[in-house]
Amino acid sequence: MIKAISPSSQKIAEKLVILNERTTGIITRIYNIKKACGDLKSKPKFLSDRSLENALKTITKKFPGLDNRNSSTVVQSINAIKQDIIKALSLYYNTFVDLMDLKDHITELLTIIDACQLHLNITVNYDLTQLYLNLVCNYVAMMILLSRIEDRKTVPGLYNAAYELQNGVHDTCFPRLGQMIVDYEQPLRKLSEEFVPHSKVLLGAINSLAAVYVRRNLTADKWRAGQILSLVTASNQLLAVAQTDTMPCEYLSLETMNRWIIFSLLICHNAIAQPVFCDLWRQGLESGLAITLFRDEVLYIHNVAQTYFDSIKGYNKRVAELKEFVATAVQHSLQVHSDRRKFLRTALKELFLIFTDQPGLLAPKVLLVLMALSFSKDEVDWLMRHSNCWPQKSGNKGRGYEDISDRVLPEMLFYMVELRELLLRYRSVVQRYHVQYLAGFDALALNELLQSIASIPQESSVIFSDFCQAIAELNVEDLENDFVAYNFQGLRLDWYRLQRIHIEEKGLSLCNLFLDEIAKEARNVVSTAYEQHRLLSDELLPKTCAKLIANAINKENRKKSNFMTLEKKSFKRSLSPQHGYPGDESYRRSREDMTLIDKLHFALTELCFAIDYYPQIVVWEHTFAPREYLTQHIEARFNKTVVAMAMYDKDTQEIAKPSELLNSIRTYMDVLQTLENYVQIDVVRIFNNVLLQQTQHQDCYGEETLTTIYTRWYLEVLLRRVSNYQILYSGHLRTFVSNPMSEVATSFFPEEYTDYPELCALAEILGAYGMKFLSERLMWHVAGQISELKKLVLQNRESLRAMRTNFDRPDRMRELFRHLTVTDGNKKHLDAVDNLLQRVTIVGEILVSERVPFLVNCMEDFKRTTCSGDKLDMLPVSEMFSAAGIKCIVDSDLVNALRAQKTDDAVDDDYNVCCLLMVFIAVSLTRLARSENFYHATLETHLNNSHCIPKAVNAIATALFSIHRREDIVDRMKEFLALASSCLLQMDEETDRDTLKNKDTAYIILEQIVEESPFLTNDILESCFPYILIRCAYRSCYQQAFVNSINNSVSA
Repeated sequence: MIKAISPSSQKIAEKLVILNERTTGIITRIYNIKKACGDLKSKPKFLSDRSLENALKTITKKFPGLDNRNSSTVVQSINAIKQDIIKALSLYYNTFVDLMDLKDHITELLTIIDACQLHLNITVNYDLTQLYLNLVCNYVAMMILLSRIEDRKTVPGLYNAAYELQNGVHDTCFPRLGQMIVDYEQPLRKLSEEFVPHSKVLLGAINSLAAVYVRRNLTADKWRAGQILSLVTASNQLLAVAQTDTMPCEYLSLETMNRWIIFSLLICHNAIAQPVFCDLWRQGLESGLAITLFRDEVLYIHNVAQTYFDSIKGYNKRVAELKEFVATAVQHSLQVHSDRRKFLRTALKELFLIFTDQPGLLAPKVLLVLMALSFSKDEVDWLMRHSNCWPQKSGNKGRGYEDISDRVLPEMLFYMVELRELLLRYRSVVQRYHVQYLAGFDALALNELLQSIASIPQESSVIFSDFCQAIAELNVEDLENDFVAYNFQGLRLDWYRLQRIHIEEKGLSLCNLFLDEIAKEARNVVSTAYEQHRLLSDELLPKTCAKLIANAINKENRKKSNFMTLEKKSFKRSLSPQHGYPGDESYRRSREDMTLIDKLHFALTELCFAIDYYPQIVVWEHTFAPREYLTQHIEARFNKTVVAMAMYDKDTQEIAKPSELLNSIRTYMDVLQTLENYVQIDVVRIFNNVLLQQTQHQDCYGEETLTTIYTRWYLEVLLRRVSNYQILYSGHLRTFVSNPMSEVATSFFPEEYTDYPELCALAEILGAYGMKFLSERLMWHVAGQISELKKLVLQNRESLRAMRTNFDRPDRMRELFRHLTVTDGNKKHLDAVDNLLQRVTIVGEILVSERVPFLVNCMEDFKRTTCSGDKLDMLPVSEMFSAAGIKCIVDSDLVNALRAQKTDDAVDDDYNVCCLLMVFIAVSLTRLARSENFYHATLETHLNNSHCIPKAVNAIATALFSIHRREDIVDRMKEFLALASSCLLQMDEETDRDTLKNKDTAYIILEQIVEESPFLTNDILESCFPYILIRCAYRSCYQQAFVNSINNSVSA
């Protein structure tokens, strides 16, 4: 179970301060032990007593596994003086124990900092980063100093042996203490192993030093060119406050930064391969030969690093670089530091003279004083540190000290002391100035800045408010009256807390970024695996099988034609196994030959294991769930991929076939289901969320879905070509086909998108909601065409009323028929009958594509039960049947679309218009005989899609009269049949037989209207129209189709 880390209870800044102070104390005690044990005068007498020499050798040799029961020499030697040994060595032993305890606390804090994802930056949170780096370097120095104590095994071993003789058992801390001392025999190797989990935070802090270190580690010539530490170069800025964005970094000790860089990269040496750390490493090593461990204890960095790197395999290049660095340091660093001291002497003298003459400038320019003192201290420390270790030139004994010595160093020290004394003397001036500056400028500026920020977290707001209040309450009078320096410990503590808030945000963002990246990587692997599986799945599609069959047939034909001349060699070659068939990739000679899919599954296994290893990750009181990251990315990518599978191109209007799309979706789902073998996520929920969104017109991101894309394509691409007669509806094939007589070729085969399997696949993809959306869009177009039909009726209302009552008077009907015209602004004259037939055809074309039949048994049973009574009672439940794909008498979608356009006013008038519309359609059927309305019997289609009129007539009549609910649909349809029959029979009285050459097609359409209607029967048709004419019409059309097929076969 993961233990939650509460940042409010960790108090990282406070622990850093305490542990740094405690580390300094332990280092001091270790240093004293080293010095005491290295001096015979101060060394405990037991360690130099000759009578104990053999016992001490035994203890050191067997350390820490000495057993008094098996070592009589040790027992006899120390038994008599055991109490004196315990008394004399207790301070030494307790120091080692305290060091071990401190080490545990430091390790714990470093682990907490890693867990909290701290991002340390010296330019942003200086105090916290400085404390962290100081703690790390002090810790490294402490362990190196421990390894330098010669009697580090003898002292605790002797103490424990005496303790065991007195108490009968060994000290409880000794086993761990002894193991620690043994582990740190080679401290750098052990520290490198120990800091592997801490390297990310440590290297991040060192990386933030790069800009500051490069700016500080400059030669004297560059300092002089930049006019650094100079007041006279910008005399007009004398009264301006000297400040930068990184003020604490400006007087940060260069020696301290060198120490941070070298110690950190020694224990994290793998980072030296990176350019930024390599450059820091080079500059640090070229700046000198030694760095300070503690007081006079120094570390000869090149020798130590070379010895350590020699023990690491493959680090020959690093060793060669170290030799180059030490050569560069010996040749150039001495001159570089000498030039710096010369520059600083002049700069310090100039500052001292100006500030002595004008002490008031100390207040605004105090930063320059601090920088000058810091730079000078670095150079003095470097000179003192290297004075005893600088290498001598060959043949010149004692020459090394003369080369490094600086005869004018006292002058620089003098000005350093004088500047320091000057600053202390006029500290009240500096305090007064900055108290006024804080209260009069910084407090107001900070308050205005806070007011300009839109939203501040509550915890940050409280701290900032304390800042403003503490600064605003500063008063010069209090300073003058009480002579008490202000205590800013509370302010600094608040600053630590504020930095903690910033670090919390960075830590959370980094944790979020990491989980996001690893989830993206897993998502990308899944997508790549899908692509490979899709290629395998495509090999099983009918189009691929058709190619294989065609190739096999062609090969068989070639074999038959060349059978007599086939040679033995070629015959053997023909018996070889074929390649390229689906499933061939499963045959392997060796499992060691990994395919791309194998590699992807291995990668996916490793990523999922990492994601699933911890169910929750707690950082700064925030809980991260890695699985949810993966789920979100998988769901988002699945959603985008499903839409991309449609391969819709707006320019070429190309789109994937529904069956191929369904196959791709199923392949992707199969790949996603394999995730459940590696990580505990709910893949079914992903399927439900994504696929359900695809049934709507928009997904959760506001993007188009498959429903929108396919609805637009079927309406704007397919049906538009149907309206232009480029595509026909075949009643025989129950699908749309290309018009063989069309001069314009289509870019796709319509039967590949409208046959029964494709529409079933489309229905499975879009679901009930998607099909309802598609149906509604289709019905909106139908309702629009019906509205145009009603406008035609209103324009010819009087003529239609007369035709309704005079249908048995041929002369009168012909006269009224000639009056059925309409004027259009875009065209000169359009015949109202042609306009009507065209719009009715369009309605029929839309309606024949609207139904997607698929069986639902329970719906069928419910329909049979519901239809037992009056058929008009189907209207309330027809919407449910329509959504299930069951054919209904009343089209609920069309009814809803017409109701949306219908107004409550003039209900009777609208009913009369509907009646006249049916009259208009009935008397217009005769025009079909006069138009180029050829019936293609083989496909059961007309070349202008007029065979769709029966579907449109019945749908329009059922919908219009169902809305009015007068229960006279049967009467209206009988009236329609009587008018249509009468008009068609009157065509025989026409004298111009050429205009009636396609009257057979008109008869067939009349018969199809009756067949489509649930309210008309053949008996009713027989009563008003001779059925012999219909039989003759069918016979004539099929004879013509037979003749055409013979002519086509002869010509072929």
